[in-house]
Amino acid sequence: MWSPAKKVLIEDIQKGKYVNATDEEPAHIVTLWGEKASRVRVLGTVVDKNVDERMCFLFLDDGTGVISVRAWGEDARALEKYEVGALLDVIGRIREFAGEVYLYPELIVRVQDPNLETLRLLEIVRDRKKVVQAGMLPLPKETKPEIEVVEMMSPETKIEAIIEKLDKGDGVTVEELASALKISKLEAWERIRNLLAQGTVYEFKEGRYKNIK
Repeated sequence: MWSPAKKVLIEDIQKGKYVNATDEEPAHIVTLWGEKASRVRVLGTVVDKNVDERMCFLFLDDGTGVISVRAWGEDARALEKYEVGALLDVIGRIREFAGEVYLYPELIVRVQDPNLETLRLLEIVRDRKKVVQAGMLPLPKETKPEIEVVEMMSPETKIEAIIEKLDKGDGVTVEELASALKISKLEAWERIRNLLAQGTVYEFKEGRYKNIK
């Protein structure tokens, strides 16, 4: 049965639950947001390529993860023209082999404007904001022991730790994060935007953000 392609981050696919095909429905993933998708749309850069006489694998990176796009036979020839560094918008079906989820491509479009990466991320964030406003949150992360903020943390982990420290129940603003981290408001917003897309924080109320526990 045909279903529209769902715009997702690669991380959504990799952290989601893969479900094998049945007589009633095709193979699909269930994301942490409870979304089911058998066809997905991913925008990413080719970071590696594997070609032989029978098949072609492209490896796409969208900043949240890397996934392979695989084809065989005549379909593989269509993939060979895309070089490492190409920015691609891929519509593909969810497949799995030996525990690894990959995409079988239906349509690939070469993207010339890198600003479309930001636009795609904002589209996904907007859709998830609507879901949160409707009262649904993604499945909680595994509980981790409290850790002190140190320089070896990733920028995203550091943001989460600062939010945890500053949040008195009403969330934290971008300005408060920027001041605590001694970075610009723009840089603080970029980090918050990435965490919104990853589903690790949410907008509690306009302009105030909280960790998802």
